[in-house]
Amino acid sequence: VDGREARTPISNARTEELLVDTAIRGLIPYCTRNILGLMPPLIIDAEQAAMIVDAVCASIEALD
Repeated sequence: VDGREARTPISNARTEELLVDTAIRGLIPYCTRNILGLMPPLIIDAEQAAMIVDAVCASIEALD
């Protein structure tokens, strides 16, 4: 969401920026319109899950 108060959806261009940034950080993202998805490994441990969360949070923060 671009504007929390107005609840405006994120633009396709910003979703694309997020897709590229998460890929640079080592994740395998995919994008459909303004929805970002991730393809994590089928078997994952807590350390890998934390790395994914950190990478997504850093990518979202980089948009601002």
